[in-house]
Amino acid sequence: MTKKKFNLDKVLNFRKQAEDALQFEFSAVKSRFDREKFLLETNKDKLRKSREKMLETQGTFPDISELILHYRYLDKLTFEIKVQEEKVKEIEGSLEITREKLHKAMKDTKVITKIKEKVEKDIRRDLNLQEQKYLDELAINKFKNSVHG
Repeated sequence: MTKKKFNLDKVLNFRKQAEDALQFEFSAVKSRFDREKFLLETNKDKLRKSREKMLETQGTFPDISELILHYRYLDKLTFEIKVQEEKVKEIEGSLEITREKLHKAMKDTKVITKIKEKVEKDIRRDLNLQEQKYLDELAINKFKNSVHG
């Protein structure tokens, strides 16, 4: 009996490690995306609330300098929101690229796994055939011995 062996174990292990590394990278990028998206939403909420407050207090500012300060604050928030939107868009692109790499790595691992399963199935089938052949020979020899003996 010859024993077959799956010769792609090293390739499968390498693919699994690559997949794990990409999974880790994806998680890190996703976490960063979520954090930056939260900051963006927080700034948008601050801007909305500040505008509402300005409308409520319109005409009640004690002097013009306070009104100018509020407008500068609104301008600053608007600028920060634009910067944050660009950052979120950039990270979203990185996230999509990483997602595609991860998907490809998962498919690559799955292909090798399927090949391994097929090889193992073939090995089991061959072993079963050899075992059946051996049992048939034993039965034939036993029958011959009982007839001649």
